[in-house]
Amino acid sequence: MARIIQTADLSPESNLSRNDTEWVYNGLDCAVTFEILEEILSHRDNVSTHTYAFSQALQAPVLEMSLRGILVNQSRRSRVLKTFRTQLELLEANLARLVTEGVGAPMFNWRSPVQLNNFLYSVMQLPVQRKRNSKGLMMPTSNREAIEKLSAYFIASPVCNHLLALRDLGKKIGFLETGIDPDGRMRSNFNIAGTNTGRLASAMSDFGTGSNLQNVDRELRSVFMADPGYKFANLDLEQGDSRNVGAICWNTFVETHGEVFAGSYLNACESGDLHTTVSKMVWPNLPWTGDPKKDKEIAEQIFYRQDSYRQMSKKGGHGTNYFGKDSTMAMHLKMPKAIIGEFQRSYFGQFPVIGSYSRDPKLTNWHNHVRQQIKDRAALTTLFGRRRHFFGRPDDDSTL
Repeated sequence: MARIIQTADLSPESNLSRNDTEWVYNGLDCAVTFEILEEILSHRDNVSTHTYAFSQALQAPVLEMSLRGILVNQSRRSRVLKTFRTQLELLEANLARLVTEGVGAPMFNWRSPVQLNNFLYSVMQLPVQRKRNSKGLMMPTSNREAIEKLSAYFIASPVCNHLLALRDLGKKIGFLETGIDPDGRMRSNFNIAGTNTGRLASAMSDFGTGSNLQNVDRELRSVFMADPGYKFANLDLEQGDSRNVGAICWNTFVETHGEVFAGSYLNACESGDLHTTVSKMVWPNLPWTGDPKKDKEIAEQIFYRQDSYRQMSKKGGHGTNYFGKDSTMAMHLKMPKAIIGEFQRSYFGQFPVIGSYSRDPKLTNWHNHVRQQIKDRAALTTLFGRRRHFFGRPDDDSTL
């Protein structure tokens, strides 16, 4: 006989049988979820309806990916794991010598944030790096970004470089030790709605095996095998990010500002070798010949330390496109701020459709267009019809 349970009157102290508890749980899971769906559907528009339909269509292939998994070469996995463990032991021994004989301090557990913080900031007395914790307080940190900053100090460089290498190896070993299923396959639970951007998210399977399979280090990919009769393939869109920027600038400005203004960056993308073309535009005084092959050789010459002009155009251009400030890019690219600033001034001079180094809000360009959209709507819609909402302060650089 069916029973009616007034869930509004229930509390954690309600004396329900286990059977009734499970009925209430499943009833709420179905009923409340459906009520939420009805409310959400009432707010749909053309943009969100398109995204919702696309997400629904992904359910079958994504479920197939989760169920199928990927075959693991067990012998290869064991060999790679053994190699990494040997490297880890060597690095730990080197670190111990640096700490005990070089610094003159007792060895510590490099995996312990508390002991590492004590060594870096109390023993070595390096400038304290801080990060905001979950309670909003700025606390000392020894995360990767902090150690990279500290590695710029001469006396700290050997220790920091060892710490970074140890952490990288530790992550690789952890991944190789990830549990696989009895059939020799590693599975991941893919989540269609797991990110704000529309990308998939992935984590361990529902059975506690597997891991995130979307960002596997190149050195670890050799442990996976294609199934008999199949081959692995890596499909990479040529200059996909750059062409996306060019297409946005064209769609946004061609009608109001003409083809020359809107198409300056897109034309560079279509030149055949974007990064050499950018190099020629940013450094016009180099002895360019007009011959694509010879010009690429010139662009491959060293610009700063180990980076060529072409590499700088690639990394610097990509970061600049997406509103990377000179100070932020200097930190990530390991270059002086002045070098980045000089590059950006020339870059924006050649591609005013993208942005302006002066950050003048009156100038018409993509960066200011995005800034205005965020200010007015707190949302952006991609060329593929997906809207993303931004809940941070609209004028913060982190939001932009």
